[in-house]
Amino acid sequence: MRRVIAGMLGAALIGVWALLPRDQPSAVSVRPLDITRPAVIFLGGSEGGYLNANPLYRKLRSQHTGIAELAYFSFEGGPQHLREVEINAIADQIASFESNPECLAIVGVSKGAELALLLASHFDLSVATVAVVPSNVVWQSPQVSLLPRSSWALEGQAVPFLRYDMVSIRAIRAALDYNNALALHEAAIAASADGSAEIPVEDISQQVLLQAATRDQIWPSVAMSRQVVRRANANGRAGVFTLKVYDHDHYLLSNRNAVDDLAAFLRRQLSDCKVGD
Repeated sequence: MRRVIAGMLGAALIGVWALLPRDQPSAVSVRPLDITRPAVIFLGGSEGGYLNANPLYRKLRSQHTGIAELAYFSFEGGPQHLREVEINAIADQIASFESNPECLAIVGVSKGAELALLLASHFDLSVATVAVVPSNVVWQSPQVSLLPRSSWALEGQAVPFLRYDMVSIRAIRAALDYNNALALHEAAIAASADGSAEIPVEDISQQVLLQAATRDQIWPSVAMSRQVVRRANANGRAGVFTLKVYDHDHYLLSNRNAVDDLAAFLRRQLSDCKVGD
């Protein structure tokens, strides 16, 4: 019996060890698809790797706009988990790609939209930002762990984050099907005690387009986008953010109107780029 119990304890400890976060490399990867100027950097979502928004890419190429995809986790040689990913390293990589902010815009989708707003809040990298189905808060890392961790780090320190209730039916449903995660996010927002996890969007001075979806099944992008605008307006940033809402689900880049609006916004914001500089 002692051997059986010892074996069970050993298996449990191994299971706990497997759930603890590991150190991961701090690196990002940029894949230029078209190096002409002006250019747009694309940040993908929680699937990791590159975004691959081909219909939008074709439209931007027709506008003579360069395209690059940035992977910040889940790529060869880089971090494999979306856990305390260092946004300074991402900012450095973007700055090395284009030194003139007037010739660069950043587009983030879903988790990448959360990142895009964080970047715009802390760095002067681009002339404009587009946040597609964004969040107004920083979320807990989706990596399964006994110790909740932030998705992002800034200068080596974890960014304050909103926690999930991982011991709930909502969490189980989301784990089984990420397209059923809306209730998990809504419950976390309702339970939040303060605004410490909110992104400081009042520090953004560039133009930002927020695109939200009324039938978002993953998180409440409309409510969170409206909170971005409310916070910005309350802190003297009225006119910085433009919010467009679409009758669509979380995968908004399959909506033609959203793609057209995004491309038109980028064309206007990048019009001052001096290609010959």
